[in-house]
Formats: sequence, structure tokens, C-alpha cells
Amino acid sequence: MCIRDRGKVSVRDGITETHDTGTEANVDFLYEHYIGGSRTFIAASNSELFDLTSMTNRDSTTDGTTANHLIEAGVDFAAAGVTTDSYVINDTDGTYASVTAVAVGDLTLDADIMVSGEDYRVTTPLATGLNSDTWDAVAFDGDLMLVNDNASDPIYSWDGSTLTNETANYTGIADAKVWSGVAEFKERLFFWTGRDQDFWYMDAAKAKTGAVNQFSLSRVNQFGGVLIDAHPWTVDGGEGMDDYMVFLMSSGEVVVYQGVDPGNAVEWGLVGIFKVAEPMGGVRAMANVGGDLHLICRADIIPMSVIFQQGYTGTNSKISGAIRFQSASFASSYGWAIHLHPEGNMLIINHPISGGHNQYVMNTVTGAWARFVGLNARCWGVYNSLMHMGGTDGRVHKLDGESDNGTAITCNVVQAWTDLGNPHEKHPTLAKPIMSGTGAFNYEYKVGFDFVTAIPDSATEVASTGTAWGSPWGSPWSASTNVSTEWRGSSGKGQFINISMNLAALQAISWLRTDLRGNLTTNL
Repeated sequence: MCIRDRGKVSVRDGITETHDTGTEANVDFLYEHYIGGSRTFIAASNSELFDLTSMTNRDSTTDGTTANHLIEAGVDFAAAGVTTDSYVINDTDGTYASVTAVAVGDLTLDADIMVSGEDYRVTTPLATGLNSDTWDAVAFDGDLMLVNDNASDPIYSWDGSTLTNETANYTGIADAKVWSGVAEFKERLFFWTGRDQDFWYMDAAKAKTGAVNQFSLSRVNQFGGVLIDAHPWTVDGGEGMDDYMVFLMSSGEVVVYQGVDPGNAVEWGLVGIFKVAEPMGGVRAMANVGGDLHLICRADIIPMSVIFQQGYTGTNSKISGAIRFQSASFASSYGWAIHLHPEGNMLIINHPISGGHNQYVMNTVTGAWARFVGLNARCWGVYNSLMHMGGTDGRVHKLDGESDNGTAITCNVVQAWTDLGNPHEKHPTLAKPIMSGTGAFNYEYKVGFDFVTAIPDSATEVASTGTAWGSPWGSPWSASTNVSTEWRGSSGKGQFINISMNLAALQAISWLRTDLRGNLTTNL
């Protein structure tokens, strides 16, 4: 479940499939280019870059259950067993067309079954034959600048319609392909390789190509490691004179500078050097949240304001134990990343697990934390103000809706332990979890005692039935909202108590509070 609002715990948003690259491979990069009123959405999968913008949502398909599929232009259909009289695809202007008169399983192309009634589109990737799908990007002067963590892939700029190879347009470096990260600070681009302690910066402000200068952090580096990420820190939440540039080393060293031109000692000065646990996530290890900059390391998620004011003295966030546990086995695994979802009031920490990925999610309004499971996200990116995730099958989903592509969202939630304000043993005989949801719903719960959490039975699927406003005739305008206030039996004794709950949701459901009855105030 997800703590999304004050005073209640709600089922997390579901996911809805929006795009299919047709690669059947990992989608390891998503980024929105938003200039003026134009938005484009870039993805990387199977050593290719795609513009997903022209792809429509899954809801536009004939059967309403399958997303649009991409088929690369130039594919030899005959060799793939596809005959001209068994499909209808407009490969002239790239528009969608339905495959007709085709039985399921009759046609297979790139391991993707072409099914009658579903939509397909012939497409040409923006770039092919690349060596890695792990990109870093930053918006700059109307363009999106992209660099890759593989030292042999080009430096690109994307203006919303054309992808341009800019690799040869830099001087001052032997081969710009070695760059793995890019950032903007004070109208100037910064680059780094992820393999040494240096960064490069544009000689001229406001220039996206041209002469670059090299700056070595080895002169101030105290703990070794290589530069893996750099990020501006706008202390007051907006660009101003008090902004800092934060450089993060693989050793956990954090080097902070202030100024506008690293080539001018008067206009560029060292602010401080700090040490934290070793970071995870590479170029995705830091994210701005309001007026602060958060970084993810082996021990915790740490705000720069805390590091800056107090230094690193230990961990104190609510999920520090969870992060330490995961990093003990998966610190070097792919998938660690920190992303801000402004519209959803979420800070998402993506982390690897055995065979996939889960997420720790903070409500940026309340500071409360939750864990998302069942979302095997390789990467995240905001598009049209909604968070999207890249999967392992070439497909992209948006974090929106009340189910996971029609599958119920399984929820497990445990309340904090409490002694109800008195030290005596309690014996609750009845419990009333107060729940609200659209339509009828069911759940399983149990009361635990003295730090032994009781595990409820298997999650019960929530029924999405009911009538609007509880009226006997229903309503065509809105779904019903029901509030469950049923008292249920409880047994057991203890000084401290908590309640755990399981359910499987196909609709919006919130846990508002829990009432208890029984002997709760005296020693039994």
C-alpha cells in the first residue's frame, strides 16, 4: 500500500501499458523532451533509441486489451513467414492499421505474435547498433543532450524531431564518446566519464558544442574513487546566487563547488568535502526534491542539507534499515535509481531484488514511506506529468489506474506498534478497521501482540461491484464509495499491539483508522 495523503493509507496506483517498442528487451532509459507546447518521449531498448511520442495508448486498440506494437522498418516479412495477403500494415506514412483475418499464433515476428484485431505500426528507430541502453540526459537551450555509459556510443542532441550526432563537434577532448554523464549548471554543460576523477565543462556558457576544458577533482579528492554523478543543488528551490554544484564520487566522497566558471578562480570556489557511504545508481544516484538534493547510498537516502550542515554521522531515515539490507546483496546490481514524481508527490527509489526490482516510495508532502512490489521497473521517467516505467519486455507502462493491466494489486500493510498510551496489558476482543473504497470490497486482518506480527490469511480480491452513493437504483455518473465499519472478532493479549492487513485490489481503497474494543486500559 502507499501512504499518499494525510490521515489514510491507500492502495498504490496501478500500471497501464502505453507503448511497445517491439524489441522484447529491457527498456533501460526513458526521458521526456518538453519545449514550448511540444512533448516527445525517448526510450532506449535493445541497443536502439526510440521516439515513443507518436504511439497511442493501449485503449485505442480494437479489443481494448493490448497495446500498439512497433515493427521496425526494413524487416523482411517474407523471411518471417508473413505473406502480403495475411496482414494490412501501412508502411508508407507510419500510421496504424489493424492486422486482419489472422488467427492467434499464425504469424510471429521478432518473438511477438501478430493477432487479429490488434494494432501494429512500422517504425524506424532514431538510432540503431548502439552498445548500451543506459543513457544520461539533460535539457539545454531547447535541446535534449544525451550521453551513454558505453565509451563507444555517440553524444546526441534531440530537438524534438531530429537526433543529431554531436560527437565530432567538441574540441579539447580526444573523443567525446568517453563521457557517461551530463549536467547543466549556471547555463553551462558539464560532462564526466565515470572512469576517472575529472569533469569537462563547456568553455563558453550557453554553448552545447565547441571547446571543452578539463577539471581534475584529484586535487581535492581525499578518499579516491571515480566521479559517477554531478548535480546542481538549488538550495532555495530555485536558481540563484546560493546554488551549488555537487560532485559525487564512487567512494562516497561528496565535493561541493560554487560559482559560474570553473576556469576562473575568482568565479569558482570549493565549498566543502563530505563523506557518506558508497553511493548506488551511478548517474541516477541523486535527485532534486524542492530545495534539497537527495542521494542514495549503501546506508540510506540522505538529503544534502543534512550532510552540509551536520556532516555524515549515521543513518536516521525510516528506510535506512531496508536500504542497508538490500544493498548488502544487490549494491552492484543494475536498477538502483532515485526519481522524483512531482505531480504524484512521490520520491521513488528503484532497487534490485532477486529476479527483478521493487521500489521504496516517499510521500514528499508527509514524508511517509511505503514499498511498491510487483513493478519490475528497469527505469522510470515522467511524461505528460505521469510517471512511466520501462519493463523487461520492450514495453512501457504509466503509473496510473486502479489495477496492474487488469490484474489485482496485492497489498500487505502493517501498522506501527503502540501501547495506546499506557503500560498495561491489553485484551482487545473486537477490532474495526475503517476502510473506504469504490464498490464492495473484502480484506483479511489480524491483531499482533508484543512485537510478534500476526500474518493475515492470503489476500482477498476486492470486488468492484456496488451502486453509486449506496442508492438502490445506482447511478450512471459515478462509482459507489463504500465505507466499511464492521466490528470483527479479535483474540490475544499483550502490552503492545498492531494490526496487519492483506487485500487484493481492483479499485481505489483506503485504510482510514482502526477502532478497538475490550479491556485496553487495565492490567488483566
